Order: sequence, then structure tokens, then C-alpha cells
Amino acid sequence: MSATVPALSLVVPAFNEEELFDHCMRTLHGCGAQLGLLIEIVIVDDGSTDRTPQVADTLARELPRVAACHQPNQGIGGAFRTGTQEATGEYLMLWPADMPAAPEDLAPFAALFGHADVIVGVRRRRIGYNPLMRFNAWLYPHIVRWLFGLRLRDVKWIQAYRREKFAQIQLRSRASRCWWRRWCVSVMPGPPLPRSTSR
Repeated sequence: MSATVPALSLVVPAFNEEELFDHCMRTLHGCGAQLGLLIEIVIVDDGSTDRTPQVADTLARELPRVAACHQPNQGIGGAFRTGTQEATGEYLMLWPADMPAAPEDLAPFAALFGHADVIVGVRRRRIGYNPLMRFNAWLYPHIVRWLFGLRLRDVKWIQAYRREKFAQIQLRSRASRCWWRRWCVSVMPGPPLPRSTSR
């Protein structure tokens, strides 16, 4: 990996996240230094009506390799698309705005950088899931497998993409769907991180 190009760009769509946003982004930023990993954070304010835009701008001023951009509300897919266009890292990752991070959350991904085009995190447990949510969590990967041939146990958790490969996908939708190509995919068990809010 280059000494000047970030190894990882974390794209963070944010819509009305002012309550915990500053804390979550600062803990996420600190993970890079603790791991010795050059990262950048691209915050996409997705038309927030609270203080999220101001918090994002403050973070961008105060923390190195943090950028903030603002757009009218386009949903998480549209915000991710905007963030990927601003990102410069060798890998891309979508990170929830309300989820704090610890170094051990990113370390397993970093260990696979350079060895896989797509790194898929898999939750070991579903904290706070009721029986219907657990059934849906079981059913959804089976539907994805049937429709797209992807044999993944968890398709809605944290994933990292090699940016040069991701750039080959033409995202025409604001949703977060895409057709997968013949890339090297690694599946990695991850911790069952709780979300801070229910957005």
C-alpha cells in the first residue's frame, strides 16, 4: 500500500445524527492511528435538518483526512454514491454514522487488504433481534443467493471494496444494489456491534 494514499476510505452517510455523531466519528478516526492504518473519513450530510451539517464541518476542520460534503436528501444509497466519488483510499467501506468503532472492529478487514477485492463482515450474533427479525435475517441471504448466486451468510453488514474494482460498477440507483463480478471475495466473522440509534 502507498504511504501517501489512504489504505481505507470510510464513507459515512449522515441524516439527522447530531446526538452521537461527533463521538462516533472521533472514535472511528482514532482507530486508524491505533492500528497504524492510514484512513480517511468522507462524511456525506444527506440533507439533515438538525445540527449534523455543522458537526460534520467541525470534524472536517479539526481532524486530518476527514472531509464533509452536503447534498439534498437522497437516501443511504445516494449518499454512499456521493461519498465514493470523493474517496481516495485503496479500499472503500460504508460505515453507519451512529456506530462507534474500536480498533478490533477494523483490524480483521485491514489484515485482508491486498488479498481480496471484497471483504464481507459476518455478524456472529444479532443483538436485540426479535423472532421475526431473526427469521428475516436468515431469509434475506437465501433470497440473495437465489437471485444473484452469492453464497454469503450476511449481506447487510460492514463490507470493504477495493476502490478500483468498485469504480467499474455503474450505480444507477439510489438503493444499495449492484451486480457482482468475478472478484475475490473474503468472508470474515465480525463482532455483533450494537447500533446507537434505531435509524
